[in-house]
Amino acid sequence: MIMLSVDTTSQSYAVGRVVGVSLAAAVAIVLVWRLTTAWRNPSPSSAAEAAALRGVRAKRRALIVAVMVLIAAAAAVKATTSYHPEPPAAQTQADSGSIGAGASPHTITLPDSFAGFRLHYDRDGDENLHALFMVNSTD
Repeated sequence: MIMLSVDTTSQSYAVGRVVGVSLAAAVAIVLVWRLTTAWRNPSPSSAAEAAALRGVRAKRRALIVAVMVLIAAAAAVKATTSYHPEPPAAQTQADSGSIGAGASPHTITLPDSFAGFRLHYDRDGDENLHALFMVNSTD
Protein backbone atom coordinates (compact mmCIF):
# COMPACT_ATOMS: atom_id res chain seq x y z
CA MET A 1 0.00 0.00 0.00
CA ILE A 2 1.35 3.41 -0.96
CA MET A 3 0.52 6.11 1.54
CA LEU A 4 0.51 9.78 0.70
CA SER A 5 2.54 11.95 3.01
CA VAL A 6 3.36 15.63 3.05
CA ASP A 7 6.73 16.89 4.21
CA THR A 8 5.88 20.07 6.08
CA THR A 9 9.55 21.08 6.24
CA SER A 10 10.15 21.01 2.47
CA GLN A 11 10.72 24.10 0.39
CA SER A 12 7.78 23.23 -1.86
CA TYR A 13 5.43 23.13 1.13
CA ALA A 14 6.72 26.51 2.34
CA VAL A 15 6.31 28.05 -1.11
CA GLY A 16 2.81 26.57 -1.31
CA ARG A 17 1.89 28.25 1.97
CA VAL A 18 3.17 31.59 0.67
CA VAL A 19 1.27 31.20 -2.60
CA GLY A 20 -1.87 30.22 -0.69
CA VAL A 21 -1.70 33.26 1.57
CA SER A 22 -1.04 35.52 -1.42
CA LEU A 23 -3.92 34.01 -3.37
CA ALA A 24 -6.30 34.41 -0.43
CA ALA A 25 -5.25 38.06 -0.09
CA ALA A 26 -5.75 38.68 -3.81
CA VAL A 27 -9.25 37.16 -3.65
CA ALA A 28 -10.07 39.28 -0.59
CA ILE A 29 -8.87 42.46 -2.32
CA VAL A 30 -10.88 41.72 -5.46
CA LEU A 31 -13.98 40.94 -3.40
CA VAL A 32 -13.66 44.16 -1.40
CA TRP A 33 -13.27 46.18 -4.59
CA ARG A 34 -16.18 44.49 -6.41
CA LEU A 35 -18.59 44.43 -3.46
CA THR A 36 -18.10 48.12 -2.65
CA THR A 37 -18.57 49.42 -6.19
CA ALA A 38 -22.09 50.73 -5.60
CA TRP A 39 -21.08 52.26 -2.25
CA ARG A 40 -17.99 53.94 -3.72
CA ASN A 41 -19.84 55.39 -6.72
CA PRO A 42 -23.25 56.73 -5.65
CA SER A 43 -25.39 58.11 -8.47
CA PRO A 44 -26.42 61.77 -8.12
CA SER A 45 -30.09 62.60 -8.53
CA SER A 46 -29.47 66.24 -9.48
CA ALA A 47 -26.70 68.46 -10.78
CA ALA A 48 -26.26 70.18 -7.42
CA GLU A 49 -25.84 66.83 -5.72
CA ALA A 50 -23.18 65.76 -8.26
CA ALA A 51 -20.64 68.29 -6.97
CA ALA A 52 -21.13 67.16 -3.38
CA LEU A 53 -20.85 63.49 -4.33
CA ARG A 54 -17.45 64.04 -5.97
CA GLY A 55 -15.87 64.62 -2.56
CA VAL A 56 -17.77 61.68 -1.04
CA ARG A 57 -16.57 59.39 -3.85
CA ALA A 58 -12.95 60.44 -3.31
CA LYS A 59 -13.17 59.82 0.45
CA ARG A 60 -14.85 56.45 0.02
CA ARG A 61 -12.37 55.39 -2.64
CA ALA A 62 -9.46 56.39 -0.37
CA LEU A 63 -10.99 54.39 2.49
CA ILE A 64 -11.37 51.26 0.35
CA VAL A 65 -7.84 51.63 -1.04
CA ALA A 66 -6.53 51.93 2.52
CA VAL A 67 -8.40 48.75 3.51
CA MET A 68 -6.94 46.92 0.50
CA VAL A 69 -3.43 48.13 1.38
CA LEU A 70 -3.94 46.82 4.92
CA ILE A 71 -5.07 43.45 3.53
CA ALA A 72 -2.02 43.30 1.27
CA ALA A 73 0.33 44.30 4.11
CA ALA A 74 -1.17 41.69 6.44
CA ALA A 75 -0.81 39.04 3.73
CA ALA A 76 2.80 40.04 3.11
CA VAL A 77 3.60 39.77 6.81
CA LYS A 78 1.81 36.43 7.06
CA ALA A 79 3.56 35.11 3.93
CA THR A 80 7.03 36.13 5.11
CA THR A 81 6.53 34.77 8.61
CA SER A 82 5.11 31.45 7.35
CA TYR A 83 8.07 30.76 5.04
CA HIS A 84 10.31 28.42 7.05
CA PRO A 85 11.65 25.74 4.74
CA GLU A 86 14.32 23.30 5.74
CA PRO A 87 17.33 23.66 3.44
CA PRO A 88 17.99 20.78 1.06
CA ALA A 89 20.10 17.99 2.54
CA ALA A 90 22.90 18.51 0.02
CA GLN A 91 23.11 22.20 0.91
CA THR A 92 23.12 21.42 4.63
CA GLN A 93 25.93 18.89 4.22
CA ALA A 94 27.99 21.27 2.10
CA ASP A 95 27.52 24.13 4.57
CA SER A 96 28.30 22.08 7.69
CA GLY A 97 31.80 21.06 6.63
CA SER A 98 31.73 18.16 9.10
CA ILE A 99 31.58 15.54 6.38
CA GLY A 100 34.88 14.64 4.79
CA ALA A 101 35.47 14.74 1.07
CA GLY A 102 35.16 11.00 0.57
CA ALA A 103 33.00 10.09 3.55
CA SER A 104 29.32 9.31 3.18
CA PRO A 105 26.95 10.76 5.78
CA HIS A 106 24.61 7.78 5.47
CA THR A 107 24.62 4.69 7.66
CA ILE A 108 23.66 1.45 5.98
CA THR A 109 22.25 -1.28 8.19
CA LEU A 110 22.22 -4.67 6.50
CA PRO A 111 19.81 -7.47 7.33
CA ASP A 112 21.02 -10.58 9.14
CA SER A 113 21.01 -12.57 5.92
CA PHE A 114 21.85 -10.60 2.81
CA ALA A 115 23.20 -13.27 0.47
CA GLY A 116 20.42 -12.67 -2.05
CA PHE A 117 20.60 -8.88 -2.07
CA ARG A 118 22.71 -6.36 -3.95
CA LEU A 119 23.32 -2.75 -3.04
CA HIS A 120 22.56 -0.19 -5.75
CA TYR A 121 23.32 3.51 -5.68
CA ASP A 122 23.30 6.38 -8.11
CA ARG A 123 25.90 9.11 -8.21
CA ASP A 124 25.89 11.82 -10.83
CA GLY A 125 29.38 13.13 -10.14
CA ASP A 126 28.50 15.78 -7.58
CA GLU A 127 29.33 13.60 -4.54
CA ASN A 128 25.68 13.46 -3.45
CA LEU A 129 23.99 10.12 -2.97
CA HIS A 130 20.66 10.25 -4.78
CA ALA A 131 19.18 6.77 -4.40
CA LEU A 132 19.99 3.93 -2.05
CA PHE A 133 18.10 0.66 -2.00
CA MET A 134 18.56 -3.07 -1.81
CA VAL A 135 17.16 -5.37 -4.46
CA ASN A 136 16.55 -9.04 -4.02
CA SER A 137 18.76 -10.61 -6.70
CA THR A 138 16.38 -13.53 -7.17
CA ASP A 139 13.65 -11.22 -8.52
